[in-house]
Amino acid sequence: MVESIVSTGLAIGCIYALVDRVLVVVQRLREAGTAVLLVEQLIEKALALADRVYALARGSIVLEAKTGEADLPRRLEHAYMATAGR
Repeated sequence: MVESIVSTGLAIGCIYALVDRVLVVVQRLREAGTAVLLVEQLIEKALALADRVYALARGSIVLEAKTGEADLPRRLEHAYMATAGR
């Protein structure tokens, strides 16, 4: 059995219509106990699957949180935008 999978940029590598199909497979793998590291620009879709989120900007972690934390989408945007001009 596969113990972990890394997937990057589904929205970039797939036709958008296929992204949801791929995410269904990712969810099934996760439910089967496979660890998944998902690198994705579609934040809402990634947050729906994730237990934790790490936001990176210029190679550094700018935010680390559990997905159930309050106001997470705004905090993600703020963390990223605060580093965008640097």
